[in-house]
Amino acid sequence: MDLGQGIRKALAKITGAAVIDEKAIKELVKELQRTLISHDVNVKLVFELTKRIEEKALKEKQAG
Repeated sequence: MDLGQGIRKALAKITGAAVIDEKAIKELVKELQRTLISHDVNVKLVFELTKRIEEKALKEKQAG
């Protein structure tokens, strides 16, 4: 599976979820981390990126 497919697969899981809760967001982040790291993306960059994604998603969830 290439990088794009891995990211699409991770996003499909959350867009197909009946409820997007904190658990679903954390699962998305873990899946993105696994995909990016398995494609040799810098680990520090992966964690910085996914931390921002998680923070924004949780903040948006609380606002919505």
